[in-house]
Amino acid sequence: MKKALILFTFIFGIFNSQNLNLKKIEEQVLQNNRTGMHLSSQKQLLQLLEAQNTTISDEAKINFLLGTTFRSINDYGSSINYLKKSKKTAEQLTNADSLKMNIDAEMAFTYFDNHEYDYAEKIIKDITQKKYLNLNLLDKAYIIMQEGYITFLQKNYSAAETHYEESLAILHKNSPCNQPVVLVKQMQLYSVQNQFDKVDRTYKIAMKLADSCKIIKYKIYATEEIKDIYATKNNQQKVFRYSYSLDSLNLIDNREHKLSEMHVNNQNFLEEENKSEKESRLVFIILACLLGFLLLTLGLYFLRKIKFHNKEKILFEEELKKIKHELQLYSEAQFSQTNTENKILNSEKLNARQKELLELVSKGKSNREIAENLSITEATVKYHLGNIYSILDIKNRKEIFGKIIDK
Repeated sequence: MKKALILFTFIFGIFNSQNLNLKKIEEQVLQNNRTGMHLSSQKQLLQLLEAQNTTISDEAKINFLLGTTFRSINDYGSSINYLKKSKKTAEQLTNADSLKMNIDAEMAFTYFDNHEYDYAEKIIKDITQKKYLNLNLLDKAYIIMQEGYITFLQKNYSAAETHYEESLAILHKNSPCNQPVVLVKQMQLYSVQNQFDKVDRTYKIAMKLADSCKIIKYKIYATEEIKDIYATKNNQQKVFRYSYSLDSLNLIDNREHKLSEMHVNNQNFLEEENKSEKESRLVFIILACLLGFLLLTLGLYFLRKIKFHNKEKILFEEELKKIKHELQLYSEAQFSQTNTENKILNSEKLNARQKELLELVSKGKSNREIAENLSITEATVKYHLGNIYSILDIKNRKEIFGKIIDK
């Protein structure tokens, strides 16, 4: 028991440490995303969602970071899904105006990157009306840049240039490595104005910055844009030149492979969660059918007995009620057996929290019901079950029910 307590204290300390270092993890995730290590970001964040003692604030922040991670590989559908989860969770928080504003800004970025400019513009207008309150400087620069691009689409080129310069000034001072994002927009502006000397000069500046900061996705972004610019002008020589550069950059980045791998990993995570719930429901349905059959058989038996002897009718009815009640208790016992002699539920290998969770499993509770009962997340329930299976050398819930019933 003492060893179990020490182990629990150690694990509790680890998870608390994770929560305390969430700011550091955020910085690491953003750095990974800039350098193309998106899969590492995703794995780390999903593990944090499964961790014990994850607060509502942490869940909102982790889902927000997952949204930014998927946006950085152009998976806008997954990005919006995680951002919506983050926004819904953040609504439960007080004194979280900064986080809520950052979530709104990230949703604007995602819609913007996916060319859903109407959605993006609506959010951007709301942010600008609030005068960028509680928004960090990097996101403020991006919002201003996007304001510029929307005016560019409206062919207000002078206003677009003003917004771009304002955005670059903020980035130059606070986040110089992200300047290529705005520089590429400037390339588009110079292109429609037929200022190709400025296009070439701006491209070189963007590539130099991306190279010095080792952010290959910005080099790909700038090269894709300049290739498209000269393709519209039928300059085949430059199109060939930049196409060759783009192929080399994509080979290094291997972006498509990373995207596929992340999708598989994310899908497996969701499928495992659904599989556990389906198995629990299947066991419950099978046991309910068996008990229903037993009730029906016994009911017919007693009804026949009643027909042969009217004097015992009342006694038989009372007996039938008793049997039905006992069968209901038996049904509950299949899931809620808490006898102290049960070696599984009272194993010294389990700590108090694990025994409490295992008892709920034995009552036939689903992951969701257990999470609600213990005031934890479903991901945490799954994490504990994995540890219990490993400790007791059990593969699934069916073995748990078998060992509890057989004891």
